[in-house]
Amino acid sequence: GVEVETRTPKVAYKETITSGAEGHHKHKKQSGGSGQFGEVYLRVEPAVGEETEASPDGFVFVDDTFGGSVPKQFMPAIEKGVKSVMSDGAIAGYPMYNIKVTVYDGKHHAVDSKEIAFMTAGKKAFIEAVKKAKPVLLEPFVKMHIAIPMDLIGDISSDISGRRGRILGTEMMPGDQALLEAEAPLSEVMSYTNQLKSITGGTGSYEMEYSHDERTPANVQADVVKSFKPVTDED
Repeated sequence: GVEVETRTPKVAYKETITSGAEGHHKHKKQSGGSGQFGEVYLRVEPAVGEETEASPDGFVFVDDTFGGSVPKQFMPAIEKGVKSVMSDGAIAGYPMYNIKVTVYDGKHHAVDSKEIAFMTAGKKAFIEAVKKAKPVLLEPFVKMHIAIPMDLIGDISSDISGRRGRILGTEMMPGDQALLEAEAPLSEVMSYTNQLKSITGGTGSYEMEYSHDERTPANVQADVVKSFKPVTDED
């Protein structure tokens, strides 16, 4: 026989922020010869409306510096540092969405300022700002159509409710059957086949499709965040 190893797939959470905040980081490294220097001040806020349409992840980057505090050639490096966090996540290791970042000040050094210094400063200033901007985790919800014998409507309804789901409607079908329409967090119904089989004795069936994202409850977010181990790079 062939052994099949099955794993529960990872839920595609998303990270975003719910308020504005500021972040600052000075990256300074001196190790013989020329050093590295870059300092960045930035603010973050939720990106809304048309702003979010410019990129698939709703990321908006604005250079609001003046007087050459950060030379223009270093802006792409700051943006690159921020984008690395957007793709890897700041609080739980999941991609970030709908965030506007405005770099409004900084400092440079005529000799020691390099792209790597501003990339690091941008990245760390962004992480600091996100952590103060009431970050939240969004989770995917699925729409479910569940076909069951009519006398099991109550059992299935309470089971879905216990999984943080909602029953949206019930349709009576021929032969004492019912079709329930529900929505629930994907994380709670990933292996629903087994549960449905045990409640209905194998007489039920269902299909589901992605519906939308919702904020995770605080306790769920805390669990996901707790299991995240960020990759640290030395300063």
